[in-house]
Amino acid sequence: MIDRPHIKYPFQRDPATGKVQVVEQDTPEHVMSCNLVITNCPQGAREDRPEFGWPWPELANAPLDLTPLRLALEQFEPRNARLDMTQYLDAATAAVQVSVDFAISTDDASN
Repeated sequence: MIDRPHIKYPFQRDPATGKVQVVEQDTPEHVMSCNLVITNCPQGAREDRPEFGWPWPELANAPLDLTPLRLALEQFEPRNARLDMTQYLDAATAAVQVSVDFAISTDDASN
């Protein structure tokens, strides 16, 4: 049983029970969910917090400027202790893939 549940992102239901899947607050899985929300949210998309997210790089040329994403992750998820970002350009499809590796800051020495 989870003591402090938060809805898992991306939203999922348990296939067996149909219940909404949750994660325990302040666990690595919770921080990962929070990072995914920030990364997938274009700035201005949330009416209640228009500053949340980062300026979406639609139609931007490669290489992308990842500074706005880094600043958003640092601002909205303070539990990130380290962020390493790399981008890969697929010249055949003109697509850019961004990889973000992070370390979580925790007060619990066991994590």
